[in-house]
Amino acid sequence: MDRFIDHPEFLDFGGPVDHPFLKEVIPLITQKLFKKDPQNMLLIKIPEYDFIHGSFTVENEIGGVIYFEKKLKGVAAVSDPNRTGQVQYSRFTGHPVDNN
Repeated sequence: MDRFIDHPEFLDFGGPVDHPFLKEVIPLITQKLFKKDPQNMLLIKIPEYDFIHGSFTVENEIGGVIYFEKKLKGVAAVSDPNRTGQVQYSRFTGHPVDNN
């Protein structure tokens, strides 16, 4: 992030997005891994590639997520809040649900 986030050109590729699926699945992942909810979730969509990336925190640890909308596949990574130095990863697949 220190090589891109401070460059306005990078930020021009996408913008903040409210993504109901990711806002639902990320808490499921953090609850399963750490029994804690995520905070400070920020999701950025790059429409040209149907790609979403973002960040969140679990207590004082940072987490990240990437999600490919067309492929319905993503991965979340979170530093272990127990200070083990390990990173926990969780791959996930999203399936659209027709509410009609």
